Amino acid sequence: MKKIFNQVHLSTVLLIIFSAVISGMLYNSFSENSIEFIRHEENLVFASDSLINSLLDSDADLSFKPQYISLNQAKFFFDSQKAFFVDARDEWDFTENHIPGALNIPEYEYEPGMPRLQKLNKERLYIIYCGEECDLSRRLAIYMASEGFKHLFVIEGGWTEWTLSGYPTEKGGENAESL
Repeated sequence: MKKIFNQVHLSTVLLIIFSAVISGMLYNSFSENSIEFIRHEENLVFASDSLINSLLDSDADLSFKPQYISLNQAKFFFDSQKAFFVDARDEWDFTENHIPGALNIPEYEYEPGMPRLQKLNKERLYIIYCGEECDLSRRLAIYMASEGFKHLFVIEGGWTEWTLSGYPTEKGGENAESL
């Protein structure tokens, strides 16, 4: 008798779990804020030298998907002050040290239509970075592109390569909240 009770009990538990999973999947498929079951990663390509040179022409009216740039290209834009740098890391990492003049927009805080992004000029050139093995900058660039930003680069090697190369850094600074 106990064995039959355990089988019925197990069947009931499995039926409840199965029903909950199916209900959740159905709700997710019709929800505005559904979660992808299979993650679709958008890979970035490296910017061509012709694209970089075109951006230096002040009359160029280009729009492109986010792309990777080399550390040397990022440094060139930094030195020429032709781009605005965005740090996608957490606020405490940003405050500890960052590229001088960079704006901190932590990727984990991104929301469509967020006020921080609404205050930025979508026509300007932005170079986004995070750590070396970090995916935050790529994701933030894709989010910003979906908000209408037209000129976005991501530094290959990010913050780690920047500091290893001995390029300028600064501590503290304003966060995006101050915009």
